[in-house]
Amino acid sequence: MEKKRVVAAAAILAATAAGLLVLAAVTGIFIGFVSKLIPYKQPETLNELAYTVNKRNGNTVYIREETAGYQPYLVVDNDYNGDGNVLLLRKYVLDERQPYHTYYQQTAYYENSNLDDYLSNVYLNTLPEELRASIVQSHIEIIAMSAYQGENSDTVQIERKAFLLSFSEMAPRGSPDGYIHEGRPLKYFYDDPGRMAVTDENGKESGWWLRTPSKGYPTCAIGVGSDGRLGFAAVDNYVGVRPAFCLPRNVVIDESEEAVQGETVYIIK
Repeated sequence: MEKKRVVAAAAILAATAAGLLVLAAVTGIFIGFVSKLIPYKQPETLNELAYTVNKRNGNTVYIREETAGYQPYLVVDNDYNGDGNVLLLRKYVLDERQPYHTYYQQTAYYENSNLDDYLSNVYLNTLPEELRASIVQSHIEIIAMSAYQGENSDTVQIERKAFLLSFSEMAPRGSPDGYIHEGRPLKYFYDDPGRMAVTDENGKESGWWLRTPSKGYPTCAIGVGSDGRLGFAAVDNYVGVRPAFCLPRNVVIDESEEAVQGETVYIIK
């Protein structure tokens, strides 16, 4: 009698599971059908292009640079560091590689490094004047000099219009213990670490600098290698640069065929 009860219970469970599977399939079909009935709303502001808002909008906007023409920028986050601004990251490395510092003897401290100065005083001037005026002063977290020297684990905030991303923001899975967090992980890279791999505009693989010093090697900084994996390089090495900056959420975007021949893309004028 007990065996019959067990068999009956198993049959009920199997039927219930099958029913749930059918319900899930029907629900999925219904949701897909309804989503097709809802008209697609073209994004009108930069906020609507952000990866953290809607992945299906392409998450890319084109900006005209003085020397390189229209270039694609990834719209990575719509609330960078909790400041309510949209984070943009250049899709390709800049044409010219740069050293973190000019001399090997210098430390990999980010504030006022060669890279920091280059982004603020050279790179920004390649962007349209009106756009430069819209770029916000972002609060970026960096390892404090005292922590860099091993005295503590402190960080400090500095304000920059253009900057590099950090080791922590790459959200590397299984990253070594002991690294000091500079900022919070970005969902764009956490969802797919393969997105760290990058090329130049011509499709050639390239490494790129991060703003984080290498633990234990005072004259080295962390970067992403040409294979898309994290590593480090001496500060006087010439490595690719991917500038990042923030704009307000309400910046208007336009559709244009001017940036990419034969293709309609979003641009910021």
